[in-house]
Amino acid sequence: KSGVSYVSWQIFWREDGKARSTSRRSEDAATVLADEIAVRLAKGEIKQRILTGLELADYEKASLLCTDTGASLIEAARFYAVEWQKQKILEIKGPDLVAEFLAAKKQDGLSQRYRDDARLRLKKFCKAFPDHISGIRSRDLDDFLRGLTVSIRSRDNVHKILKSLFSYARARGYLPASERTAAEILARTKFKPPVIGILQPDEFGRTLRAASPKTLPAFVLGGFCGIRQAEICRLDWSAIDFNRNLITVNACIAKTSRRRLVPLHAAAAAWLAPIAKTTGPVIEYSSPINLSQMMRTAWQEAQANRSQNCLRHSGASYRLAVTGNAPETALELGTSVQMLMQHYRELVTKDEAQAWFSIFPQSQDEQQEIETYVTP
Repeated sequence: KSGVSYVSWQIFWREDGKARSTSRRSEDAATVLADEIAVRLAKGEIKQRILTGLELADYEKASLLCTDTGASLIEAARFYAVEWQKQKILEIKGPDLVAEFLAAKKQDGLSQRYRDDARLRLKKFCKAFPDHISGIRSRDLDDFLRGLTVSIRSRDNVHKILKSLFSYARARGYLPASERTAAEILARTKFKPPVIGILQPDEFGRTLRAASPKTLPAFVLGGFCGIRQAEICRLDWSAIDFNRNLITVNACIAKTSRRRLVPLHAAAAAWLAPIAKTTGPVIEYSSPINLSQMMRTAWQEAQANRSQNCLRHSGASYRLAVTGNAPETALELGTSVQMLMQHYRELVTKDEAQAWFSIFPQSQDEQQEIETYVTP
């Protein structure tokens, strides 16, 4: 290299992935140093790293990400190593996780119905994912859910229980604590809610008269009192106070796990009194599914234009028309005012509501006929 007052020779090489350079005043000195560096490079005494095409692309992407955060690649790697040590993932297989999850829910006091439903919905999950859950991705769960031969609503219910399962796994250290689970990443399925209508008073009256003593309480408590079918299946006769005209839905059987008092209307009491017992289950069917199947005969005989959940919906709508008080009605139903107005209300008149709550057994003979069906 020529200058105004001196001449120097430059030597360039790479060391530790960085460009290095130095200079010497004479060509001989520069040549000697260059030879020494070449020998050291050949022997591997100088650290160097030659990246392949894919490695170079990854390096450039990583560098850009670090540039955005202001950190170097080394700092990022150290941070990742520290965080990874904090999050040592424990291994567990799908079936073992489900068993542990259900056992925990039992210890937490969740109802038998919830645990049975969860066990049923997770049965196919255990078969589909018998290995460690840490390798399950959102795409895997999406394929699994789409492969179920069930309705969209049922698929969404399975997704809900999977979210609970994976959240439990994260809390137990089976999944990274700082990351969303595969079930949370997966978007919920959008579906149209079922159309829920209400019964007309004449339809309800025909249905009550067509019901057997085994299913009559379900129609009465659902249609007059708005009690959920699952709660009716767990209700005991001792919770029905005919003297105070109140029904106590205890927290242990309520869907919301909150105790509430429900008015026992005069019509409801008239239908229930002939078959009432001091204690014992109001309904002998512990499963709402089994109960619904047994109620079909009455629905068909009455030729009622029924829809899903129409008893509770009807009871809520007619009760709201009588009270004119949404908070009071919502409290009786064990729901919020928002849910009441959104799902359990139809605009009916007070005259229609009066007709609804005036459906009594037609005659004393009819009450005696009901009594003949009661098992002593």
